[in-house]
Amino acid sequence: MAAPETRAEAARDVAALLGGEELIVFLRSPEVGAMLPAPGFPQMLPNGTVWRAFLDECVRAGEKRGELPLQSGGELVPAAGWAEGQDVLFVLLGTRTPAVDVAWFRALLPLFEAIFRGEQRAVAAAIQARLALETANIALHAAEAVAEQASRAKSEFLATMSHELRTPLNAIGGHVQLLSMGLHGRVNEEQTQALGRIDRSARHLLGLINDILNLSRIEAGRVEYEMAEVPLNEALADLAPMIEPQLSAKSLEFEVRNADRLPVVCADREKLQQIMLNLLSNAVKFTEPGGRVWINATRRDGVPGKVFVRVSDTGLGVPNDKIEAIFEPFTQVDASHRRVEQGTGLGLSISRHLARGMGGDLRARSQLGAGSVFTLTLEEVDGSR
Repeated sequence: MAAPETRAEAARDVAALLGGEELIVFLRSPEVGAMLPAPGFPQMLPNGTVWRAFLDECVRAGEKRGELPLQSGGELVPAAGWAEGQDVLFVLLGTRTPAVDVAWFRALLPLFEAIFRGEQRAVAAAIQARLALETANIALHAAEAVAEQASRAKSEFLATMSHELRTPLNAIGGHVQLLSMGLHGRVNEEQTQALGRIDRSARHLLGLINDILNLSRIEAGRVEYEMAEVPLNEALADLAPMIEPQLSAKSLEFEVRNADRLPVVCADREKLQQIMLNLLSNAVKFTEPGGRVWINATRRDGVPGKVFVRVSDTGLGVPNDKIEAIFEPFTQVDASHRRVEQGTGLGLSISRHLARGMGGDLRARSQLGAGSVFTLTLEEVDGSR
């Protein structure tokens, strides 16, 4: 028969062919054990007791004639019903005796039953799917609430750690400097070297703590960006004094190519410098003495308005299957199987987050034993060419 949404109208057309006014097909419901209207037919019938008795007798005898109500409080109308087994029957309303033989329609009842059963199962499956989705949404909201609570607890813990660990570390650094200056008495060469080791260790530990706190702020969405026009040559010039001691210690050649022609980018100056300092420090860290580190900025055909700032080195390199892993938090990849320097493995993860927070990106390519290239993508300020 017709689709469920037009089935009632089609049923009236069939009823007219049989000499009646209305036609309803009933199926036995396994859940309640009673005859119920098939999908697309009226689901709420007036005076259910009268209808139920009529249907039961029809199933018992194979057919039944009598009178049934069409509307609540309405008059009874002639009705004739025919059952095909225990599970399916139809009722023709508006006549006790059909104008034509109904055998052909009765023969179709098993087919209608199969169709209607399939529709019932589809409807039941849709309801179950909707309930499952609603249950999943409830579970998801509950999980989000738990995650949010855990995130708040983590933030509170890290805030406490910031105070409880950074404060004494700063105090240690301050006292080390006072001792090194001889303010508490003369210090010999061996003691000076020991104090230097203490100071470096304290600074290193303080850096690790700051990295963890920075990542926590990023994940919590609590990082604010002060976007402005930043000349790349000026931003990089400020970094030179910070990186020079590391370069000199390993006798590395360093160059900023075309420094006088570097463009102006749209960025948060402080965060841009934080990214570049991290990339340069890594390049120095993983480049053997006597190697090279250099910076250049280019534009790419087909990518208007973008500047690609590259930090390249001749260092150890990274295996191809580890390129994306190095941007994951707490991940370290030592291509030579020997740790060059301890760390949390957060620098690159933080740098990529900051780059994307400024509307850019940070990617890498590398060749094991031949060096790496880290590319920071930023928006170029119009007219800076």
